[in-house]
Amino acid sequence: MSTDQPKYYEAYEDRYRRVYAQGVEYWTGDPDEIAAVIGHVDEFLEFTGATPVGHSIIEFGCGEGFLGEYLLRRGYSYLGIDLAPSAVAKARNRIPGNDASFMLADITDAPDVRSGSAREDTPAQRSPRTAIKQWRSPRCRKSARRPPPC
Repeated sequence: MSTDQPKYYEAYEDRYRRVYAQGVEYWTGDPDEIAAVIGHVDEFLEFTGATPVGHSIIEFGCGEGFLGEYLLRRGYSYLGIDLAPSAVAKARNRIPGNDASFMLADITDAPDVRSGSAREDTPAQRSPRTAIKQWRSPRCRKSARRPPPC
């Protein structure tokens, strides 16, 4: 995506490189932080009723792939997308082989996933929600529901 002003998240590649240059194996290595994220993911999967059979998970901003590693162990198909080359390289190293797919991409630059369709090509004016919808395949059903009010 080309704009005059860089997006805040494009700085993540520089941050990953600085952290790795200090000898840190994984940016996200805190066991408590990982456990908290996994707990939220488990709650989400239970709430949506998503089971490994018939459900693929796309993680936007997958970073180093720790969540993909967890979801694969649970039996889900997984695609991780991130725009930081260093993080995607770590994710591919963390999950070798063909068990997971990783893509180096900016989610606001969504591919044309629908055969015979046209899409707007002004990503700077597109909301993240619209961009994410364009990543879904036509066969993909919405798996997230709005939680009930507290």
